[in-house]
Amino acid sequence: MDISFPRDIEAHIDPSEGVAFQAIVDGDRVWCVISREALEDHFDLTSSSGQSWVSTFNQNRGRIEEVATRLLERSSGTERLLSTGDF
Repeated sequence: MDISFPRDIEAHIDPSEGVAFQAIVDGDRVWCVISREALEDHFDLTSSSGQSWVSTFNQNRGRIEEVATRLLERSSGTERLLSTGDF
């Protein structure tokens, strides 16, 4: 399974969940979302501002993408919500 994370589409706020970002799995674009709770628990998010969510995501993108890769491999490349328990 070939998984990568394009930089041509910026991560954005998903108000009901957290921060949405894209992966490419075997040539198909797949949405992933890291929950606000995971950002708070594991990456020191302290602000309720949506822009802070994206900034925290960008600062920790490498680790988040590592976890997303593992979860995408387990789920055969389907859309994923990364929750606090995944870290």
